[in-house]
Amino acid sequence: LSPNGGETFAPGTDVTISWNAKGIDSRKVGIALLNKDKGMITWLATNVPLSSDVGSFTYTWKVPDADGLNQQYNGNQYYIAVQEVLEGETGGTFYIVEQSQGHATDVNDEPFTIGPQ
Repeated sequence: LSPNGGETFAPGTDVTISWNAKGIDSRKVGIALLNKDKGMITWLATNVPLSSDVGSFTYTWKVPDADGLNQQYNGNQYYIAVQEVLEGETGGTFYIVEQSQGHATDVNDEPFTIGPQ
């Protein structure tokens, strides 16, 4: 997953989120912004269609103004999570599933910051 941490992104800039995946049967993913404790903040995208169940994929995210986020979440360390969107009982919404169920989740290794570069 890229970005993988240590970066600083200026508000208003475009960041390319990229990942490799295989076995994404639904051919859709959700992308979430997490806080420093890896708690959910907001959806960056839901039901992002993939051209295949295997491959390299990208999504372009416009970085928001950080002042409100940094105050609300007490800091400026963030993570991105990409996970398969599951159909059926959840109605296609994003949620964390157990690894044993064979569904993929990837979170960048280190936090990144939002602010002046």
